[in-house]
Amino acid sequence: PLILLNTVDELKDLGCNPIEAATGDAAFAAAQVAGDHLTGAIIDLGLPDCRGDALAHKLRALRPELPILFVSGNIDAGLRRSFAGDRRVAFLEKPYTPAALKSALTSIGVRVVEPRLAPRS
Repeated sequence: PLILLNTVDELKDLGCNPIEAATGDAAFAAAQVAGDHLTGAIIDLGLPDCRGDALAHKLRALRPELPILFVSGNIDAGLRRSFAGDRRVAFLEKPYTPAALKSALTSIGVRVVEPRLAPRS
C-alpha cells in the first residue's frame, strides 16, 4: 500500500492521471472503461487474484500496443524471457526511485513531464 501511494504521487508529479486498482479484475475493468485514454499500465506481479503476465495479456487483447511496466520485488528470468523483444514492456524492481520510474516509463513510450518542484516557502 505504501509503494502504491508513493507511485500514485510520483505519477501525478510526472503529469499522469493514474487509475488505481487493487486486483487484476479491477484493473481490467478500469482499462475497459478508460478505453483509448489509457496510455500505459503498471502491473505489480503480486496481484491477489491473478498473475501479472495474465493481466498484461488481457490488456494487450484490448490495446495491442499498450505500454506495460511490470513492478515487483522479485522479477523472474522466465517472465523477462516471455516479453523479450517487446519494446513496449519494461521491468522495475521494488523499491524504486522516482527517477527510475520515470526512466522505465519513457523507455516504453509513455510521455511524462519533468517532475513538479515543491513550492518554496
